[in-house]
Amino acid sequence: MQCVVFDMDGVLFDSEKLVLQCWEQTAQAHHIPDIQTACRSCLGSNAASARQKFLEKYGADFPYDTYKQEMSARYWQQVGGDMVQQSKPHPEIYQTACAAMDVPPACAYAVEDSYNGIRAASRAGMHPIMIPDLLPPTPEMEQLAEQIFPDMAAFQAFLKASQKK
Repeated sequence: MQCVVFDMDGVLFDSEKLVLQCWEQTAQAHHIPDIQTACRSCLGSNAASARQKFLEKYGADFPYDTYKQEMSARYWQQVGGDMVQQSKPHPEIYQTACAAMDVPPACAYAVEDSYNGIRAASRAGMHPIMIPDLLPPTPEMEQLAEQIFPDMAAFQAFLKASQKK
């Protein structure tokens, strides 16, 4: 074996469930029937294919692009290091991400594996979560991180338990 290639959606990132939840909320707001069937038919598809499947199910006049834009504005924002002036440990990237989502930093988790990322999240006023990778937690990280989890599965279990409260 010379290589391992991972599918991101649903394997590395549990995005499929999140996308389904977003569509369910949009469907409820706009009275779109049978959204789960439509979404499940799109699993593993690219954006163009998913759009086509929605139009086939709901008709050519279905405002797919409008709904996608609405969901993107509400749920998905991408902020990369090339979009800010200061690098971590400066909090700018996290402040920018929270501003883009219109969420106060005090109401957001920041999931990080690096020391500078935990420092940046803490300085931004967020709730830093550390999932160590190459660098083990230090006393400083134990103080700054709200929680330290051994892996993403443990963090996901924490989130699920938090939702039940």
